[in-house]
Order: sequence, then C-alpha cells, then structure tokens
Amino acid sequence: MKKIAWIFALALVVGLVPAMADSWTWTFTDSATNDLVASGTLSGSPGYGVGGLGFNITSGTITDTVNTIPYTGIIYADTTNPGNQATSPSGYFYYDDLLYPQANPILDNDGLLFVGTFAGGASEINIYGPGTDAYTRYLNTGANDNGTFAIVATPDGGTTLSLLGLAIVGLAGLRRKLSR
Repeated sequence: MKKIAWIFALALVVGLVPAMADSWTWTFTDSATNDLVASGTLSGSPGYGVGGLGFNITSGTITDTVNTIPYTGIIYADTTNPGNQATSPSGYFYYDDLLYPQANPILDNDGLLFVGTFAGGASEINIYGPGTDAYTRYLNTGANDNGTFAIVATPDGGTTLSLLGLAIVGLAGLRRKLSR
C-alpha cells in the first residue's frame, strides 16, 4: 500500500510540471545600426519541434520601435497544428512559432509570427533564424533587417516552487499517516 501511495504522489508531481508554460522576454537589435528595433514577451510549452527540444510559443507580444514610434502586436499562434509550419493570414510568410532556447539559432527558418499594426501599414512581422547567430525581422510590406535576437527567461512567480513545496508537504503527511 505504501509503494502505491508513493508512486501515485510522484506521478502527480511529475504530471503537473510539464503542463506549465515557460516565459521569456526578448529583444531584436538591428546589426547595421545597433539600434533596438523590437522587443516583447513569449510564453510556450515544451516538447515540440526537432527532437522535442523546442517550445511551441502560444502567446507573446511585440513592441516594434521603428523611427522611435512604438507599434504593438501579439504572437499569432496556430492552434490547429501547433509546432508545424503554417502560412500567415496574409499569405506572405511561413511560420511555426517554435523557440529553441538551448540552440543556435534560437529560432528556426520559419520563426515567430506577430500580427498588429506596424510602420508603413504592415500587419505582420516574422522574426526567424536563417543560420547560426543570424536573425531577420521581416514585415509583410517587404521591409526587413538583419540583427540579433536575444531571450531572457522570466521567473514564473514561484508557481513551480510552490507546487513542489506543496507536493513535498503532502508526501511528508502521507508518509506520516502510513507509518502509523
């Protein structure tokens, strides 16, 4: 009986962790001018893409600061076929919304798709990684620039640690109850 209770408790803890999303802040810096031209947030779930090592980005924001005027948009997440190549609403881009935090490049050749209202009447921005240490920010008006794409993991507000702490307290209580 004790072994079954321990296995159940462990399965519960392990089952909760993968369901949580991971989050990042990001920046895109133009390599020609060394100016920060876009930044935002990303959030996604692990286990997608090549070898299951990527994150399917399910939400995010962009602030595109061309000519110092902020334009904002959100990630365009394909919920029908997550982690696979899709065509943007305008038909201008292919994208897959995959992020590989431990790889170089962090984004693959399909990259992230953002929708919104941007400079020059653009409604979509695709940021992708065509090669090692290479990234491109492309608007569906044809304007594009090359640069660097950087991410920084953001804390999840202690949710993971809180759940782990609750699980440990629960296991301790269960052990105490079973040892009586």
